[in-house]
Amino acid sequence: MNKQWLDGMWDHMRQKYGIYMRVLEAIPEDSYQDNPVAGMRTPTQVVVHTSGSILRDIAEGVASGRITAEEGGEDAVTAGLESKADVLAFARACWDRADAAIKKAGDDQLTGAVENPW
Repeated sequence: MNKQWLDGMWDHMRQKYGIYMRVLEAIPEDSYQDNPVAGMRTPTQVVVHTSGSILRDIAEGVASGRITAEEGGEDAVTAGLESKADVLAFARACWDRADAAIKKAGDDQLTGAVENPW
């Protein structure tokens, strides 16, 4: 992988994330804390995991050489997102941080090892 390849892939990810944001916007305000399927995450929990632990933390980890995601902290983040507006703002902020990290990542980061908790 090199920077040119990453930039193309990231543009594709940007398009997918735009669709993801439209899906989040379509979820009714009163459904973000619902458990539509017993034992599965609420929409808010899915956003915290997807936007935070997967997108933001991995992008920042690639750029820095170390992923420090602590998925156990997701519950605290979720508890702080009390409204649909909070969830959407969180998802946008995660994108902005991930995008900034990817813009800084160069060939050295892309060919180096990335420490991770897994």
